[in-house]
Parts: sequence; C-alpha cells; structure tokens
Amino acid sequence: MKNFVLIGLILYIIVACSKKNETTTIEGKVLNIGSKQPIDSVQVFLRSGSPYSSSFLGGSTAGNGQYVSTYTDKYGYFKISMVGEELNLYLSKQGYRFVVFSVDGGSSDNFKSYNSGQHYVNEILELWADAYFKGEFKGQNSVMTDSIYFDEGKFVESLNVLRSRNHWNFGNGPFSPYNEGWIGIGDEYFAYWMRYQIHGVWHQKVDSVFIKSFTTYTDTIYY
Repeated sequence: MKNFVLIGLILYIIVACSKKNETTTIEGKVLNIGSKQPIDSVQVFLRSGSPYSSSFLGGSTAGNGQYVSTYTDKYGYFKISMVGEELNLYLSKQGYRFVVFSVDGGSSDNFKSYNSGQHYVNEILELWADAYFKGEFKGQNSVMTDSIYFDEGKFVESLNVLRSRNHWNFGNGPFSPYNEGWIGIGDEYFAYWMRYQIHGVWHQKVDSVFIKSFTTYTDTIYY
C-alpha cells in the first residue's frame, strides 16, 4: 500500500512539474468592438498566477507571477508565448477598455484566462473605444407639473424604483442626466430609456443614438 502511495505521489510531482514547463502560445487579432476594425499598438500582456491578488494595469484584478508582453501590428495581429500555469491575458491602450463577460453575463473582468500548454490560433479579442452620451432631453408641450424619468437603456415599471434610481425632473427642461455624460461604446449605438408626461398623460420611449469612437454626443433630444 505504501508503494502505491509513493508511486502516486511521484506521478503527481512529475505531472505538476511538466505542466509548469509547458509553453502556451496565443495568436490572433484585436478589434474595435463597434467598428470591427483592427487596432494597432495595443499592448498585450500574458501573466501567470491568480488574477485577483493585487493591482495590475491600474485595475483591481492582477496576477502575482511572471509576465511577458508584446504589441499588435497595424493589422491588429499579435503572437505571444509563455511557460507557466494559470495564464491570463490583458490588453492595454489609452482610450480603450477590455471587458470580458462571464458565461452567464452576470459579471465581467479585464482579462481572459487560458489553459496552459496549448496553442491558440485565430483568437479575436475586442476592445471598447471610449465614447460618451451627454445629450439633453427637452419637452415641447409639457407643463411644470409633468414628470420625466430617464436612464441608460433600462426599463423599470415601478415609479417608486424610478424615483430612487433614475433621473427625475419636471417641466420642459432641457435636462442632462450627468454633467460628465454616460460612458458608452464607440462606433456603436447607445440606448436610452424615457418615461415622461405631456399634460399629465404618461408616455414611454426606448431609443438609441450612434456615437463615434472618442467623441461625446451632445445633441438635443426632443420629446
């Protein structure tokens, strides 16, 4: 029995050591998620260790092991290799955000995890280019006792919830949700939701506006 335990321990050590010495290679392209165009000069990091240990790339997620890095070319192409386990890939370029959603879409990270010892080809990674919605909402026939609620692409039935969560104003406006604007995705449609009164009659509208990368939408939206 002791011999079986010893043999099992030796095999475990051999497998563990072999995994640590495996090379992982990842190659593919980085695209603008809105325009689907390649992005050059994106810094690509491949890092070993837990992604939740300390600060890395200015965020709350990080690895505490070794890392290697490279840059995308003018076609958005990159290739990166590393020996190690628990590998996570990060992307960094000013004005862009790397957002990776969980399988159920309930949470997101700023890294993507890979299995060690494999060669990944034709990976497509997408960055969100910064854009902002700072439009104004203006009524044309409302009176001072008429209410308006608006939010970022959300639909909520309860007025009690609306009063506690959303932007609430009276009259014709103009109204601006935030002084700094809502952050959106460049080269993509930004959805907004409105519930408003005209002479006491409630109306509801879900609409969107297109915002180019690195710009701020500032037009007036009439209702």
